[in-house]
Amino acid sequence: LFALAKQYKLAIQCFTISLSINPNDCIAWCNKGSIFECVGLYKMAIDCFDEAIKINPNDYSSILYRGQILTTIGKYKSALKCFNKLINRCPLYECQAFCHKAFVLNCLGRYNEAIECFDRALAMNPSFGLALSRKGVTLSNLK
Repeated sequence: LFALAKQYKLAIQCFTISLSINPNDCIAWCNKGSIFECVGLYKMAIDCFDEAIKINPNDYSSILYRGQILTTIGKYKSALKCFNKLINRCPLYECQAFCHKAFVLNCLGRYNEAIECFDRALAMNPSFGLALSRKGVTLSNLK
């Protein structure tokens, strides 16, 4: 709720207190990481997601968010590892993982592989707007 009201500092304080009480709460670590991401503190966000993943290696939300931040800061190879972990392991996030993987591949200039990943995402969800628009950008990069 604090994040929705953009009271990030107070939200971070709440998660810090919560985690001092229960340091193994991977949901709190994930939420704290999301708040750090919102304010552009990417290293701190990644550290929170890493804690959540250490507690629960199958915390797919944290893996997805970690990959998104790594993409934002240009650490594409590490981001690909995150998205590859989700593919074939988590049906809930598989479509998104293919889309994000495709975006990273596009950033790396691996356009044909990117299009294949966009097609995989769109096979799962033909009306996935983000995948459709990013596929269009990738197609425009082909020569």
